[in-house]
Amino acid sequence: LNSSLLALAFKVVHMKGRGGSGDGRVVFARVYSGSLRDRETIQVVSPPSPGEIPERPREERIGGMLELAGGRFDNIEGGECKSGEVCALVGLKTVVTGDTIVLPGDSGASKGKKSKRTQHLVCLAGVESPKPVITVRLEAESSSEQ
Repeated sequence: LNSSLLALAFKVVHMKGRGGSGDGRVVFARVYSGSLRDRETIQVVSPPSPGEIPERPREERIGGMLELAGGRFDNIEGGECKSGEVCALVGLKTVVTGDTIVLPGDSGASKGKKSKRTQHLVCLAGVESPKPVITVRLEAESSSEQ
């Protein structure tokens, strides 16, 4: 496996009493490679729409990491989510469903040395909702049947 972090934010929900930013935002993410640590600064890459120029990555700091366990949320032991695992992240303000999460400057260059390599950001395809196959509308014959 690659040691560079690559994760996908596949769901964002608002839960009262959760979320480090005070708004209750909880981001569910799956780590595909590398590892994600509590209180780490990350880069968020949004997938561009067809024909649009990609946005610049945004930097955010993880406020906390929670483990999903049968409908309960517990703090992750050791504060690390490894490759293949799913976790809930709190304190992220701009992450939306389908965003890719990477580490800043995670291009394979050694720390402390300047590299002439350009950083190639990976952007996962994201989450797409399928078009509905059938549409149904129900109407009551009278207002008393509503």
